Formats: sequence, C-alpha cells, structure tokens
Amino acid sequence: MSQVAIDKPHVTKQLVEHLEAVYPDRLSDDILTKTDRELGSLVGQQLVVRYLRGLLHQQEEESIL
Repeated sequence: MSQVAIDKPHVTKQLVEHLEAVYPDRLSDDILTKTDRELGSLVGQQLVVRYLRGLLHQQEEESIL
C-alpha cells in the first residue's frame, strides 16, 4: 500500500499555547476515577497538542537553518 505525502500545516506559537490552555495535561489528576472513555479523550487531546508542539518546534528549527 503506497502512502500519499501530506503537506504539514504551518503551526503558530499562539495556536499551541491556546490549545495547551484549553486542553491542559490532566492525565495525572485522579486518573483512577476516570472512565475509559474519559481517559481516551484526555489522551487524544494530549496527543494532538504534543504533535502540534512538535511541528512548531520543527518549523522553528528549520527557520534557523
């Protein structure tokens, strides 16, 4: 199966900061009282924020070079 190349979007620092504020890392808060669905949602939120933070870091490094 061949993969199609997908262009990475431009990510701004303001976007990442906004998403970090809206979706704070709450995985350690009362983790034992969360349902599987709540944990899945929290993990998904953090994966997206971390991915975008990584893209931002990559963009910043590429602009330095």
